[in-house]
Amino acid sequence: MKTQLILSISVAAAVSLLASCSSTKVQPDTYDNSETVTIFKIDSASATASNEGSYSEEKLNSARSFSDKLLNKNKYDKKEEMTCFLTPTLGKPFARKGAFIHKNGTDLAGFFILYDTSFYAFYLAKNERASLVNAVSRYIRDFDEKNLDSKLKKSERAYGQSAAYEEFGIAEPMMTNFSKPTVYFGYKFLKGSPYFCIQVAPAENLAVNTKSDGAVKQSIGQRYFFTKAQAQALAAFLSEENISRYYGSGLETDLNDIQADSY
Repeated sequence: MKTQLILSISVAAAVSLLASCSSTKVQPDTYDNSETVTIFKIDSASATASNEGSYSEEKLNSARSFSDKLLNKNKYDKKEEMTCFLTPTLGKPFARKGAFIHKNGTDLAGFFILYDTSFYAFYLAKNERASLVNAVSRYIRDFDEKNLDSKLKKSERAYGQSAAYEEFGIAEPMMTNFSKPTVYFGYKFLKGSPYFCIQVAPAENLAVNTKSDGAVKQSIGQRYFFTKAQAQALAAFLSEENISRYYGSGLETDLNDIQADSY
């Protein structure tokens, strides 16, 4: 009886978890230029490749206490809900809810979402966030000026590539795996409608000895698709103007720049 009760509770918890990450209905974009769109400011630093320090272990864990690291807690803060379209390994594209996130004490931000059977926390550091914001600006401009080509090969890589960082696992408290994949920015037509696209290449799982039996050897390839409104929301959240509020960039001022009191 006790075993049955525990099993029932576990099943109920799993159903509740999947329901919270369930698909949602989102209206696809119609491809016309009748709407007024926002073009985000382009940062010239966006083309700069990130160095290893952007995703170093020291930086990633700088704001976490010993107990946080031991219990795998407080790896990020969820800021607000987001949605995008996924293309699972098996099946057709569908919309799914996730959350915008920021990694405490760092310039890393991105989104948290269930992809196939694992949860992923996808992050970009400052320069890479600028690259994404620029890519969204180019996409919106191309959309508005009708420059998107449904027959273009590798259109999912039309706006360049970037480094990234991901944490993943089969449940949110068990996201102990991590990788540093290459990501590509571009667009893709699905059922006649264009979407901004983030394509994440498979990458080695750096958390374990991948030669061990049963080890998760790598993160899977992922493709995230965004309507124009979803892409604008993503770029607005990941902009340096927004994320700097969370980690203090630009909030420190040199004493020489402040008018001192005369005494």
